Amino acid sequence: MASWSFRSRPVTPALVEGAELVLTMEFAHQMKLLDRWPELAGRVFGLAQLAMAGPEVLDRTSLAAELPPNGMSLDVADPYGRGRRAALDCANEMDRLILGCLPIWERILTYG
Repeated sequence: MASWSFRSRPVTPALVEGAELVLTMEFAHQMKLLDRWPELAGRVFGLAQLAMAGPEVLDRTSLAAELPPNGMSLDVADPYGRGRRAALDCANEMDRLILGCLPIWERILTYG
């Protein structure tokens, strides 16, 4: 098994400046980002929210209009401090959601 580590870090202006798409794991994170940087409206979404996009999302313009509303029911559970099983469950959910996002990303890259 490969060894790697992850360390969370605060969101900074440099991280969001010029970002075309910002994905969050929790609705509260999305709201905090939009409160701090209102100019991110239409570019910040929940990962699960984006994964639910249908075929009507063809480009960046239709993304915000066609996505279902985000909310706490779409949060990805934070496994921090909850043990190995919670971390594995979170990783599996993230894999599923990211795979669900791939067709959307492909359409956006193709059509703009």
